[in-house]
Amino acid sequence: MASASRSVRRGVESVVRMRKRQIGKIGEGVGQRLKRRFAEQRKLLGGVRGAGAGTRAVGTVF
Repeated sequence: MASASRSVRRGVESVVRMRKRQIGKIGEGVGQRLKRRFAEQRKLLGGVRGAGAGTRAVGTVF
């Protein structure tokens, strides 16, 4: 991109920023869906003695 004109470079940088924002929003949405999907399992594992946060996080994936 070093040889691109200033306007082209600014346009590309603008698109990259927009895509990063979109990817961030998608990631947030996926995280929220996973929390809702596995809320009951996390709640059940939370009541198990000795099951820490790591165990609850791994236990909800499988």
